[in-house]
This record gives sequence, structure tokens and C-alpha cells, in this order.
Amino acid sequence: MSKSLPNIILILCDTLGAKHMSLYGYETKTTPNLEKLVEDGWAVYTRCFAPAPWTTPSHASLFTGLYPSEHRTHGGNFFLNPNLNIITTLLQQVSYFTVAFSNNGMISRFFKFDTGFSQFWEMWHLFPLARFDDVNKEIKNLNSRKERLLKVLNSFFQTKEDKYLKFLINSLWTNIYKLLFRKNYSVAWDATPFSKKTFKQLSKLIPTIPQPYFAFINLMQTHGKYNPPSPHRGKFSLSLERLIFKRMYKSEEIWFEYYLTNPDWQEYLEYLKALYDEEVLFLDDILTKFIRLLKAHKEYDNTVIIITSDHGELFGEHGHVHHVFTTYNELIHVPLLIKWPKDYNIKGEINNLTQLHDLYSTFFELANIPFPSPVSSKSLLSIEKRKVAVSQLLDIDFKIKGLKKRNPDFIPKDFMQPMISVITEDLWKITKRLDGHIEVYHLNNDLYETKNLSKESKFYRKIDKLKTFIDLLKKATDFDKAAINPIE
Repeated sequence: MSKSLPNIILILCDTLGAKHMSLYGYETKTTPNLEKLVEDGWAVYTRCFAPAPWTTPSHASLFTGLYPSEHRTHGGNFFLNPNLNIITTLLQQVSYFTVAFSNNGMISRFFKFDTGFSQFWEMWHLFPLARFDDVNKEIKNLNSRKERLLKVLNSFFQTKEDKYLKFLINSLWTNIYKLLFRKNYSVAWDATPFSKKTFKQLSKLIPTIPQPYFAFINLMQTHGKYNPPSPHRGKFSLSLERLIFKRMYKSEEIWFEYYLTNPDWQEYLEYLKALYDEEVLFLDDILTKFIRLLKAHKEYDNTVIIITSDHGELFGEHGHVHHVFTTYNELIHVPLLIKWPKDYNIKGEINNLTQLHDLYSTFFELANIPFPSPVSSKSLLSIEKRKVAVSQLLDIDFKIKGLKKRNPDFIPKDFMQPMISVITEDLWKITKRLDGHIEVYHLNNDLYETKNLSKESKFYRKIDKLKTFIDLLKKATDFDKAAINPIE
């Protein structure tokens, strides 16, 4: 093992499902460059599953090593609990410099995801490092926008502190940004400038920060809306481009219309999927360029580089779109690529069952953190292998409320419930909803769950064991206590 503590770079590509990566067998060539990393000594974990099918609880599990029902960050509570053993706080205690570059407003200072970070860059701001907490406190009790503006201006003229001027400029930018990208639905969200800006700033920062360091990067390139840049735009979608004239983006998130009206969107979803694949292709390009830059640094050999995701995306499979109402593998099967220090000698394809939040306990070993890690997280460096993977969806009321806001007469579908999925090391998967509905799949032959075996009599013994097993895991992880009954 390395004598000095390794640097750690964790790149999380938000909404990047393993299903859409040719590295993982996808028929469209979306990751030609990342595939070459295997030849360069990287490890590719083929059976990694997210602990939740959407951003906030999945990130919270990554930072705490806990399942969502244990850390309780979910649809009813977007905040990370800073009183838990957050990995960045522990890394700081063993001398790591910690820095984050977030492109996701949910992974923000406001929601406490900056806990334990020496620097936290919110890349959607004009001043990504600036903190305006004290300014916001000064104006939070003022009712009107005019009163808040006058208060900030008065504070600036009295103190001459540039934080007030930056606050005003940043607020103006935020309003323009919302007007262009959130209200005008004919203008697609463009993550590309933010991704490029992130890697440009990160490349400048890395040679200057203290070592060892832990760098966390959240990229939104594969999160909808999809607006792939040139020359990747049109690589897969050109033949379907005509569909954009039939149906423009009608709302910030198309899933609202899909679940409210159940439209015939087969062709349109194919077009969106092609755009998504082009975003993956761009990620493949920008990630490999960044890795080449890292290789020029002498610390490269003693740096752990991780590429992964918090969840995937659905394009009509199983009657779903987006990433909220289910735990099918399109959502929870995520990529995990790791460049270990050379003397670790870990490389190639690794088929062990793993989960995203196993990185938590892995960081314990890498950094020699002198505390026990939670049983819900298994270090990738441990001899003991994970026996079971668990993914949970605890609370979807915030999404149902969004649907009801658009249509007060909307009646939630049967599947719009909390659920838990369990995957065993022999690749059987059982999913149980809060109402008791069961689905069973054998992933060895059916990774993306096309044939529900729960009623197959020839598997009744196996299914009975799985039912008993999932009930035990529900109890062990406090699932029933944490799950929120959906609104009527």
C-alpha cells in the first residue's frame, strides 16, 4: 500500500445510468474513451447500485455511508444532517483539504451539503465561492423586494464592503438565469458551460491546494433538459430531429405532462434518449481530457480517481420517465470506475456486488480514519464482500403535490408509493411497495427487469426466501418507520 495518504478525486455525473454507457454493454457507442481506461489500469465495477433512485438521498448516503431510512434525507427533508459522521468532516480531522464543485442546486450550502468542506464552489453563481449567509440574515424579515434592495444598498454605502455589491449582482444574474432557462421553455437548459467551467477551475486549483486533498465534483451534464454541444449534437439524434418540431419542451420537467396525461410519446422519448446519449458522449470526452491533464502531475500515481453517478434515467421503460417513482435498475444501476494508486494493483473488471455508499467506508481505509464505519457501507478494499444491495424510495409526496398543483383532480397511481428493493449476491432482486405489492427478477439473465417472476410457481421456494429476507432488511434499516405514506 502507499506510504502517504492518497489524494482523492470523486467525480459524480448526476443522472448517468450504466445502461447508457457502451463501457457497460450499451449498443450505442457512448463511451469510447472511457473504455480505454480499462487498458490504462482502471477498475470497472460492473454491479454497483445506488441506495436511492434520485439525487438528494443518494448523495446523503454517499456522504454518510447510511441507507436513506437511516440518514432520513429524502423527499420530505432535503437537508443533510450535519450531526451525522459526514465523510468530509472526518477527512478534515485526518489532515485532508476538502473541496467541492457542485453544479446541482440540491447539493448546496443551503441544504447543508457543504458540511466538512474547506471550499464549496456553487458553480451556478457568478461568484461560486462567495457566501451570502449574513446578508440573507439581514434581509430575511423584510417583506418586499424593494425593502430588501434598499437594505442591501444602504449596507453597501455604509460599510463599502463588496459582499453587498456582489450579492446584488449575483441576485440580478440569478433572475436573468431563471428567466432564460427556467421560464422560457423553448430555451433548453445548457449544462455544458458549467461543466467546462468546473474542470477549468479545478485544473487550476489542484496544483495549488494542500495535500492530501479530497475533491468532490457534481456534474449535471446528463440531467434533463438535454442540450448536447457540438460536435456531439446530432451524432445519434439527427434522424429524429424532426420530432422537436412536433413537440417542444412544454415545462421545466416533462415528467409532469407524462404522468398527468399519459401521452403517446414513444417517438419523442426515443429522441430524448438520443440527446441523452449525446450528453454521455460529451461526458466521455471531457472526462478523459481532464484525466489526461491529471496524468501530467507527479502525484497522479498516488491519486484515487473515481467516476460514478447517483442514479440513472428512464425513457418510457416500465411505463416510467425521469427518476422518481420507482427503483428499477435503469435508475439504480450506476457506473463505478476507479483509478487506484499503482501499488494497490486493483484493475480490470470487478463483478462483486457494490453500492455507491461503499465509497464511504473505502475512504475510511484510504485515509486511515480511526473510527468504525457503519455496517451499511462495505469498503471496496475489504476482504469481506457485500452480500446484499439495498435501494430505498421513502417519500414521493413532493412529486405528487407537484402533479396535483397542475391538476387538482389528479389521482395518484398505484405505483406512486415508497418502496424498497433488495439485490442478493446471486443476483435475485425483490422489490416491495408500502402496500405490499411484490416484484421479483433474476438479474443474471434479466438485468433490466422485463419478466416479473413473483407469480412463477417453479421459483416459489426462492421467492418465499426473498420475501422473508426483504422483511428482515426492512426492519433492520427502519424502513417502515422512515417511509412516508403518500397523500390521497
